[in-house]
Amino acid sequence: REYGYPDVEANCLAFIGETFQKRKEYAKARDYFQQSLKIKEKNNGRDKGGWITVKIGEGWLATQDYQKALIYCSKGYEIGITNKRMETQRLGCSCLYKAYKALRKNGEALRYYELFSAINDSLNFSETAIAIQQIEWDKIALADSLEQLERVKAIQLTHERQVQKKNQIRNILIGFGFLVIIVAIGLWSRLRHIRRSRTAIKLEKDRSDKLLLNILPAEIAEELKLKGSADARNY
Repeated sequence: REYGYPDVEANCLAFIGETFQKRKEYAKARDYFQQSLKIKEKNNGRDKGGWITVKIGEGWLATQDYQKALIYCSKGYEIGITNKRMETQRLGCSCLYKAYKALRKNGEALRYYELFSAINDSLNFSETAIAIQQIEWDKIALADSLEQLERVKAIQLTHERQVQKKNQIRNILIGFGFLVIIVAIGLWSRLRHIRRSRTAIKLEKDRSDKLLLNILPAEIAEELKLKGSADARNY
């Protein structure tokens, strides 16, 4: 009310009235319902207060004022038909059935009971249809989600395979690098061994040459190195 929302104000008043009605404080409930109706009539509310009008009739029904119950429930039911509000029509038929039954007008009671049953079945069918449609939408959404999940899993699997392949190539290259290093170390060690051996052999050869030169003349020593023997001669 303070911020100028009449529809909200009218609905709040109606809910307060319904609360009082559940507490069986029917006079207070009617007061709030009537306030709500005045606002809706003034602001041309969408439902024209059909539901509220039926609720007022239910209050009169509870207090056993069946004539007033018939007036309000009939009016609410007609508003429900005009505005094509099935729920309002169902409430109105239920109220009218109970009022006519209490007045022992069995023909009218039966008529509204049949209308109530038909509307109830229609609403239940509509609710079932909506539920089935929701299930179908859920199935489609689930199928889409599963398909999306499969695509994501396929992308992840492809990525994992690529990473695994890269890791394998990297491991092979690392292994090959270690092998090259090991072979290089082995060759280097072999080369150093050969160099050391050559140096040792040269040293031994030089020692042998010096020994021969210390014992024999150079000419005979050279002949022994070349031929392995020397001709006998005087010296």
